[in-house]
Amino acid sequence: MAPSPYSVGRAAPPSPQRDEADGYGRVVTRQPANIRGWPGMASPVVRVTSSGMVLRVFAQQGAWVQVGDSVPWGWVHAAVVERSP
Repeated sequence: MAPSPYSVGRAAPPSPQRDEADGYGRVVTRQPANIRGWPGMASPVVRVTSSGMVLRVFAQQGAWVQVGDSVPWGWVHAAVVERSP
């Protein structure tokens, strides 16, 4: 079985299959997470989530995942999220 694309220590998670009804699926935060305006540590933090928050995935770029609820909020590093069951 392949490791989760959102597991800690994975530098570049593989692109998940897109489901038109639910975007790229959902992730849950492992810890409080900074949501950034664009992918990258230099990007400003636009929101902070709590640990255990389930978020919808809209896109991926390298090790960064675009997340939100009904609309994208911003980008989070894949090291702080994992796929939601």
